[in-house]
Amino acid sequence: MNLHKLEYLVAISEEGNLSRAAEKLYVSQPALSKALSALESELGIRLMERRYAKLIPTPEGRIYIEAAKKMIAVRNEVNESIAQIAQNKVYPPVRVGINNSTAIAEMMLFMVNQMQIEMPVFFDVDSVECTKMLQKGQLDIASLSLPHGIPEDLDCIMTEPDTLVIVVPNTPEFDYINLQYTDTIPITALHGTKAIQCRPDSGLGIMVARYLSENGVQFNYVCSISVLSAIMLAIESGAGIALMHRTLARESTAYKIYTPDPPMYYDHYLCIRKGVELTPKIRRVLKLLWGLEL
Repeated sequence: MNLHKLEYLVAISEEGNLSRAAEKLYVSQPALSKALSALESELGIRLMERRYAKLIPTPEGRIYIEAAKKMIAVRNEVNESIAQIAQNKVYPPVRVGINNSTAIAEMMLFMVNQMQIEMPVFFDVDSVECTKMLQKGQLDIASLSLPHGIPEDLDCIMTEPDTLVIVVPNTPEFDYINLQYTDTIPITALHGTKAIQCRPDSGLGIMVARYLSENGVQFNYVCSISVLSAIMLAIESGAGIALMHRTLARESTAYKIYTPDPPMYYDHYLCIRKGVELTPKIRRVLKLLWGLEL
């Protein structure tokens, strides 16, 4: 039995008029009349009759309408219960991977100020490791670069492109660079310069190695560090220069920031796994932090 037909019957009995019932139900009068005739044919009885220009239930119709009201009420109660369960369902915290500890701190502060949703669990991991964790289901969302291209099992949305900058310690050892250049440095001018290497198999390490190779440049690496914030600390201490994400290299008196020539641009992506249900919590995090409604 189609409950829509029952709702139509109840509306007709309450309004006593096909036109008003059709208006109430947002359907056409012919469609409503056809539905009533189909229901009566299906049951083999007359449900409504016209009396004094008004449609009123027949004796059989009154019995059937009371039963219809109970059936509709049960349906509505079930739907309401299901909606309540879904609303109160306990979802685990959203796990977000991003290879920028400074950005994580800013996101956390923003969300605390918003006071809108439960705080996600942030993972400060490199783009390559971040990709692996997302593919294994250890993350729900990942904000990363993809030096090896977009994996087939991920849905990725390109966000704002980023650039790499040259960060040079503001120490006497590097005055020959800082006194000679102001904003832009030809990357070839830094061949053989003491530098800090980001882990070679990391997203940043892969991009830097590719960029230097394309321009025939080799740095004199004095150490290799996997944590980006630690690389910035090493630069501040005067250990060497580094190519770094512009978003991570904040203004400081401990170092100077230059644009390499040729410039090094790369795309940044927001990724989720294909075929994975986006819980209400994940959707709220995507909307609040990245303005996305998926």
